Amino acid sequence: MSPLAGPFPDNSTTLEKSILACRLLDRSIRMLFEGEDALYVMTMAHPAHLILQNLAERALPEKNGTRLIWESLRNDGYVLMEDGSSIETYNEFLTVLHKAPNAAKHANKPAETHATYGPGDAAAIMASACIHASQLQVSTPDQAIYMIWRLAAEGIYGGPTDQNTQSIANFAFPGMKSLPPNEQLRVGLTAINDWPNIPQAALIRRVQNLMGRAST
Repeated sequence: MSPLAGPFPDNSTTLEKSILACRLLDRSIRMLFEGEDALYVMTMAHPAHLILQNLAERALPEKNGTRLIWESLRNDGYVLMEDGSSIETYNEFLTVLHKAPNAAKHANKPAETHATYGPGDAAAIMASACIHASQLQVSTPDQAIYMIWRLAAEGIYGGPTDQNTQSIANFAFPGMKSLPPNEQLRVGLTAINDWPNIPQAALIRRVQNLMGRAST
């Protein structure tokens, strides 16, 4: 036992990395729906995203989820973010995607005294991570629920989705766009708490399959 462990017993756990990442990602989804601060959600989701991205890049070098999201945004004409940051190249897109979570965990540049983050930073990381998990065939119901919920609340966004998936999301969560944010979160939390017993359960499994097919 390490002397740094203090009074805690050495009850170590070993997990396959994709499973570890999915546990982190599922927890970040629950934290989002429970209304936790975006900083906590983002910080929990980021290592999950990094692990799944690395695994997906090795398995699908040209078709991993992050690259597909970037290509979709490029095809829709997005080359600049609202703050003027370029995403014209894939590496620039990665810099933008990881900017907020990286700023929240490093202090190696003396000039950078503050970190800026928001719900959108957490949402982008989580969506990309969910797509990677589906590509690796390790996705969970919570991840499918998050993707359906997000599509129902916001509509199609950059990424490997299609009108069929959008229609399923709208059917599973009708009227989501008209709900206030706190009510949207409540609907999401109810779904992940009760998903085996809710009418959307079959749709959730179907979206898991669609996510995997659309992203390979």
